[in-house]
Amino acid sequence: MDNVKLFRIDYRLLHWQTGVLWVQKLKANMILVAGDKVAADDMRKNLIKLAAPKSVKTRIVPIAEAAAFLNSENVKKYSIELLVETTDDALALAEQVPYLRSLNAALMKTEPGKKLLTKYLAVSDQDIENFKKMLDMGVEIGCYTVPTEKSVNITKYL
Repeated sequence: MDNVKLFRIDYRLLHWQTGVLWVQKLKANMILVAGDKVAADDMRKNLIKLAAPKSVKTRIVPIAEAAAFLNSENVKKYSIELLVETTDDALALAEQVPYLRSLNAALMKTEPGKKLLTKYLAVSDQDIENFKKMLDMGVEIGCYTVPTEKSVNITKYL
């Protein structure tokens, strides 16, 4: 299925780039934020909904619900920007949704125990392992933040 126009790891989830630049570029009519932590956090959900463009349907759901939706017939009604905040979430979706085979590794937060792969990607050993699992599944992983940047295959950095 080609309804998912962008599958992106971005720890900020919905912000100006993802809510405006990418929505316009993709001609998306839905932003799907998938993650168990964010779906359980009412304050974060409300902030995301406030930041969402009014012209686009925005859903914030746990991973299992996102996978069920992405595997349903209802997905065909939408042109989707799919956002997750971690490699764990990306891997879980890639395992459950067979057609998700292109991932944009955009922004991952610097934290203790993480090393910088690029200016915008700070990864732990677990993140590297998750990327390798997705690559083994046939997921193409490109590193770029905005639509005008050239995608660099993550294998260059691993």
